[in-house]
Amino acid sequence: MINAIDSGRTQATEGRSTVERLGKQDFLNLLLTQLRYQNPLRPMEDTEFIAQLAQFTALEELKNVGAGLQLVLALSLVGRTVQARIPTTENGLTGYEEVQGKVEGIRLLGTQPVLLVNGKEVHLDHVTRIS
Repeated sequence: MINAIDSGRTQATEGRSTVERLGKQDFLNLLLTQLRYQNPLRPMEDTEFIAQLAQFTALEELKNVGAGLQLVLALSLVGRTVQARIPTTENGLTGYEEVQGKVEGIRLLGTQPVLLVNGKEVHLDHVTRIS
C-alpha cells in the first residue's frame, strides 16, 4: 500500500478561495494594464516584454503538463482500490466522509479528472491511500 497524498497539502489547497488564484486571464489583464499606464518617455524595454511573455508561455506549458500527468495518474488508478477523505458540509459544519473501494472509472470536470469510487466522485487531492 502507498500513502498518496499529504493531508497538509490538501488542507492548504482547500483553504484557498477562488479570488486568491491567479489565472491566464489575470496575467493578460495585468500585462495590458502595465502597457496602458507605462511612461511614454520610458517605455517598457523589448527584453522585459519578451521575458514576461516567455514566462507566461512557460507557465502555461507547465500547467498543461500537470493536467496531463493528473489524467495519466487517474487512468492508472482504474481498477485499483483507493481510500479517500471527501470533505462534506452539513448544517454549516465541515467534516469528512471516508470512502474506500475500487476505482470504477473517471470523468473530467473541466480539465480535472475525478475518480468514481462506489458511486461517489473523488478528486485526486482527496485520495489518502492506493492499494
